[in-house]
Amino acid sequence: MIEKVGNFDEDYFMYWEEVDYCTRARKKGFKIVVVGSLYIYHHPREIRNNQNLNFIFHLLWKNQVLFAKKNYGLFKGTLFCLLRFPILVKEFVKVALKNE
Repeated sequence: MIEKVGNFDEDYFMYWEEVDYCTRARKKGFKIVVVGSLYIYHHPREIRNNQNLNFIFHLLWKNQVLFAKKNYGLFKGTLFCLLRFPILVKEFVKVALKNE
């Protein structure tokens, strides 16, 4: 698979790298599936201050824009980001309130 799809795109520091990889794999003819019975425990990193929260929000937005630009072009990419922006804000607020 790596020979056909390549490695993860290093332009993504955190967030969206797996979405980008799956999108590229799908374009190469691979089928993407969800295994509902599979459990992966991801130890959440504690967000200690607003600076960390702002950094995470920045990365989420930056990488979403990178993904949209790379995969959808200017018009569709802009529309994609505008439609996803409320979701991003909702997640940001949820994390911010949790860390008060």
